[in-house]
Amino acid sequence: MSKFIGYVLCIGLLAGAATVSAETLKVVTGSQGGQWYPLGGALKAVVEERNPELRLQVLPGGGVSNVIAIDQGKADIGITFNVSTVDGMAGADPFPEATQDVCHLATLFPSFYQLVTISGSGIGDLGDVGNASLTTSKRGSTTEGINRQLLGVLGLDYDDLNGTSFTSFTDSVSLMKDGNADLFIVGTSVPTAAVMDLASSRSVSLLPMTGDIMARMREINAGYIEGVIPAGTYPGHDTDVPAIEFATQIIVRCSLENDIVAALANALHEGVEDLVSVNAGMRGLGPVEFSRDVGVPLHPAAAKYWAEAQ
Repeated sequence: MSKFIGYVLCIGLLAGAATVSAETLKVVTGSQGGQWYPLGGALKAVVEERNPELRLQVLPGGGVSNVIAIDQGKADIGITFNVSTVDGMAGADPFPEATQDVCHLATLFPSFYQLVTISGSGIGDLGDVGNASLTTSKRGSTTEGINRQLLGVLGLDYDDLNGTSFTSFTDSVSLMKDGNADLFIVGTSVPTAAVMDLASSRSVSLLPMTGDIMARMREINAGYIEGVIPAGTYPGHDTDVPAIEFATQIIVRCSLENDIVAALANALHEGVEDLVSVNAGMRGLGPVEFSRDVGVPLHPAAAKYWAEAQ
C-alpha cells in the first residue's frame, strides 16, 4: 500500500501541487432511508481519515439530479447510475442539455430496477401496472426517469395510474404496509433494505421484466443490461426474476483538481473494507473493478491511479 500512498502525494505534480489543498467537497448521494446516503457517509469517513485537509459534506440527492449538480459545479462528488450519466452526456431526456464536466471516478456494484408488489394485490405482471397505486423515488432520481420510460413503453403515464407518490424509501414502505400503495418501484443494489423491511411483515413479489419490454427499453438506453435478481434475495422469493440491471458509480467534476481526485481514489481503494459494512456490494472490489468501463470517461487522475494500483 505504501507505493499507492506515495503515488497520491506525487500525482499533485500533474496539477502543479505536491499535496492536497484544504478544501470542503460536496457529495450528493440519495434519499435518507436508501443505500447511497449511508454510503456517502462511509466515503466521507475513509477520505477524511486519510486526508485531514479535506472535508466532505454529504447531501441527499438523486441519480439524475446528482449528474446535473456535478455538471453545474454545485457538487464535487456524486453517486449515481451509469445509465443516467450516459443520458446526461447525450443530452437525452430528462436532461435539458448535454453535460460537459462529468467524469467517472469508480464503478461500484450492480443495481436492479425492482417492481415490488404485495402478494395477492392483483398486480401480477407488467400488464397490471395501469391498475396500480404506485410509490416510488422522488422526481430527479434515476428510478423516476426509468419509470417514465417504462410507462411510455407500456402506453401509459402517471395520470393513468391509481395515484403516484414520489417519496423516500422509508415512506414508500409505510405506504405499502398501510395498504395505501400496491406497487413500490426502486432502483438500487440487492437485497434492498427497504424491500427487506417490507418483506418482514408482508409477502412480497417481484414483477418480471419480459423479453419484449426489455428489448424496447434497451432501444431507449443501451446501458440497460438484461439482468436477473437471484432466487433467495428476499424472503419467499424462490425463483430468479428477470430485471433491468445497471451500474452504480461515483462521478466527479472533470475540472476537480488531480491531487484531490487521486486522494479520493486512494481512500476508496484502501478503505473499501470499511465500506462493506455499509453496503455488502462493495466486497471484493479493487482497482480492476473500480476502473471498469461503464460508458463514462474516467477523470485523468483516476485513470492514472487505477492503472498504477493494478
